[in-house]
Amino acid sequence: MYLEYNPIHNELVLSIAVELELLNDEGRTLYFIYRENFQNDIDLLRERYQRVKDCPPIHESNNFWMIDHATAADGYLVNTDHRKFWEARQDFYSMSRNEYWRIKQVLAEFEQCAEIYYYLRDLKNPQSDIVTKKISLKNLKDKLGFKKY
Repeated sequence: MYLEYNPIHNELVLSIAVELELLNDEGRTLYFIYRENFQNDIDLLRERYQRVKDCPPIHESNNFWMIDHATAADGYLVNTDHRKFWEARQDFYSMSRNEYWRIKQVLAEFEQCAEIYYYLRDLKNPQSDIVTKKISLKNLKDKLGFKKY
């Protein structure tokens, strides 16, 4: 079904999109308001909805109020660098089986911390759009589990 552009419909679609947390920032909303290709806008909103329909509401990002974008970005880099450093230093052929598995566990913990910081970095990035933030929230909830989230 092809939809024709109509300013009244456009305003209605915009208000619904903001309510469903598909659009939020002024720049994108203004761009959306003044576009003439209404069918493509509807298709874009449908695609965005499919990406975020299982994500938590954006207000849940307040659970992570103690961390800012710079701290999350630094945490991601530090954990990634530590993992690479310890991987490079290990001579896996000369260690015992227990040492090998312990090092693998430590490296996996570094990787998990890096993933959490990666999601926090995207969540706290002021340039991220609302869809990216909602997907980061969902990934954090999945990674941390319900109790820690």
